[in-house]
Amino acid sequence: TSPLLDLSPLADHILTQILARLAVPFFLAVSGCFLLPRAEEQGRRSLLPFCRRVLLLYAGATLLYLPLRLYSGALPGPLGFLRDVVFDGTFYHLWYFPALLLGLALTALAPRRALWYCVPLYLLGLLGDSYFGLTAALPPLRAGYEALFLLFDYTRNGLFFPPVFLLLGGWLALRPARRSAAWYGAGLLLSLALLTAEGLLVQRLALARLQRRKVQN
Repeated sequence: TSPLLDLSPLADHILTQILARLAVPFFLAVSGCFLLPRAEEQGRRSLLPFCRRVLLLYAGATLLYLPLRLYSGALPGPLGFLRDVVFDGTFYHLWYFPALLLGLALTALAPRRALWYCVPLYLLGLLGDSYFGLTAALPPLRAGYEALFLLFDYTRNGLFFPPVFLLLGGWLALRPARRSAAWYGAGLLLSLALLTAEGLLVQRLALARLQRRKVQN
């Protein structure tokens, strides 16, 4: 809703486009904290009840948003619908449901070895989203991503984004706190400062794919 836009566009950008973006990684890390240790102790089948509940929520939310989608006239064909269900979400804000399920499937597949493929996937996702300006400067790389964008609209999906944060939550669940609250608080403030600096740099250089579209239009 851009609550600070009238006061300061910069402050609004920091709040809504940088700091508020912590919410989804936090949700994913919390899910990983509870689910991945269970999968390692009890086996992957122990996650099936959770996945069924998420699928029911996803189906219910899809039905709730269906009138709005009908009103907008943005009804995809069969292949487009399949792409939306698996990757993009049946409505823009519902992308989290399929992303969580696909990311969980990737991480639970091999919990002890998942880091070796989840981090590269996350970096590949960054080159298709936040750092697309770098990708666009290299024609062969850009062509590869344009081919990927035929399968989904953006790399913010379960294949690239959630697995690394799910793994982070699972790792934290198995690693007890060993330092003082002040030490962790200082680390949090430093991390937020670095995150803000990165977000401002991405904005200033117009590296993000969505931002580049706006500039070109």
